[in-house]
Amino acid sequence: MEILYAAGIGVLAIVGYWYVRKVQKHGSKDSASRITQEIAAYTPIEEAEIAGLTELERLTAQLKGISVRLNQYALYQADAAGLWGIAQESSRPLLVLVMGEFKTGKSTFINTILAEDVLTADAAPATAVTSLLRYGTEKKVLLHYEDGHEALYPFAKLAEITAEGDDSKRELRESLAYVEIFLPNTMLQQINLIDTPGLNVHRESHIKNTEGFKDKADVVLWVFNAARSATRTEIQEIKALGERLKPFAVVNRIDNIDEEEESVADVLSGVEKRLSGSVQAVFGVSAKLAREAVKAGDAALLQQCGWTGFMSKLESHFLGCAGALKLTAISDKAQEFTSRFAGRIRELERAAEDNEKKFASREEGMENIRNELRFFWKLKEKSLESLSRIESSNQFFMEKLKPAREQVELIDDASFYKKGMDMLLNCIVPVLPVADAFEELSKERDGFQEAAAIARDILMLNDDIDVEVLQFETWLQGMQELDERQVKLEAKKSRMESLETEYRHSGMFGGEPVFDFSGKRERFNRSVQAYNDYLKDFRAIVYTHWAKYVDICADANAKNKDVKKVVERMKAFLEKMDRQYREEMKRFEQDFDRARQEHVQLCDDIRAGQCLLAALEAIVAEGSAEEAVG
Repeated sequence: MEILYAAGIGVLAIVGYWYVRKVQKHGSKDSASRITQEIAAYTPIEEAEIAGLTELERLTAQLKGISVRLNQYALYQADAAGLWGIAQESSRPLLVLVMGEFKTGKSTFINTILAEDVLTADAAPATAVTSLLRYGTEKKVLLHYEDGHEALYPFAKLAEITAEGDDSKRELRESLAYVEIFLPNTMLQQINLIDTPGLNVHRESHIKNTEGFKDKADVVLWVFNAARSATRTEIQEIKALGERLKPFAVVNRIDNIDEEEESVADVLSGVEKRLSGSVQAVFGVSAKLAREAVKAGDAALLQQCGWTGFMSKLESHFLGCAGALKLTAISDKAQEFTSRFAGRIRELERAAEDNEKKFASREEGMENIRNELRFFWKLKEKSLESLSRIESSNQFFMEKLKPAREQVELIDDASFYKKGMDMLLNCIVPVLPVADAFEELSKERDGFQEAAAIARDILMLNDDIDVEVLQFETWLQGMQELDERQVKLEAKKSRMESLETEYRHSGMFGGEPVFDFSGKRERFNRSVQAYNDYLKDFRAIVYTHWAKYVDICADANAKNKDVKKVVERMKAFLEKMDRQYREEMKRFEQDFDRARQEHVQLCDDIRAGQCLLAALEAIVAEGSAEEAVG
């Protein structure tokens, strides 16, 4: 009987199996807790009030309302935080993700937009850590580590950690998730910019951190190098962004184009053709010349390098349509969230189904433990029965041994001898089946060496008692000889009594004769002597034979005590195992009950999640329909 304890291990991990969620890379446990509290403190807008809101405001309010409902369930609090983060983006500037391969001039491009040299440029590669640029009343750098904690860093030393040039800071850079840069730049009140490392560097940390911002981004600006634009790798990366993040293409470094070989217009046309609808629009600029023009206040150069046209497009496409872009971005993110949440609900449903199967195995495991207990209880009963019979045997020998030593006489009681034989056998016979069971335990169960030792001791005692039994049987055979001798003794006694009677009545007058001329007195005297001699010899033989019985009883009693000790060990072992199995069963049942309760809670949460998913799908569908109409 094997204990199927392992059958329930999976059930104990239900909570861990419920949901394996991507941890938000840029938030600590404390921040997650703050978000949960923030959601709990929010009062959802009434349905009547929602009707009077703008599309963006209405969508935001609806998503926050779902977040509040999700937050009421521990299982969905991470989801609530994710959806809340999407809704909160409506009040934040557009988040623009600047991507591209290294040496395309992304950092210079961002510096030019800001009209400020913030990011390190022209290193190879320049950007080593993803940087988030946002508005702040003062210049400040906040480091966000991979483990979730945050720390301020001197703004003057920004280049040390954001660029690859300083090897002394390599370990620090590798421990960072991203760098948050605060600037008192009015442009950042309208848009937040994210500078990413070149994707073709193929460093895992670069790729991982860039991927982390894709879910957050509203708009993607993909910066190309005019000398090598729209490569197969770039096209693959752009397509992987999906429809929501379909980027705006910025072909940088158009100043390096040799107009004699190919015009800027032809280059841009070729890029647009190769991208084949994978981007929303294509712009040609020289961020380097634009930065010089801004510094010099050269409007003509700004026009020539394409920057004036780009900024005009930036104003019309981004800043002027920020609300619409934000609505689209939030709608798309909400739709993506809904799809992920639907998959999560399906995962939970599968987990619930698996749990039901595991419960069946677990119940089987509990039944196996119950069988183990029943098995031990039977062994315990047998050991107690054996102990009782052994104690009775000991009592018999103790009662009979003392008088046997004090008075060596022939005991004319055949049942006594038979009982002695039976009690001797009772010393070991009732224990042997228990010994066999203990030997079985030692073979079938690891760690039951004590059971094996007990079984060996019992079997050794059995061998010793076999010798005692043989001695007792030999002694009983000697009793037959004593019986024969007793018959002869009785015959001699009868002969003596007969001769005595004959002699006592052989006188003239029927009495004892005065003179024994017939020789009857002599015959009587000889018979008396013969009887007394035979009786003396018989008593000596009886004494010797009885002394052997006393010795046999003493040995048997000693063996009896040895068996009793072994049985006591057996009993103690069984009681110990009984307690262990009861405790194990108790833990098993408690774990099972807990797992069952968790399963019931899971099923309740799944039903709640299904309802919330349906509500979320309706909101997303409504938003999509309005967007299509618009």
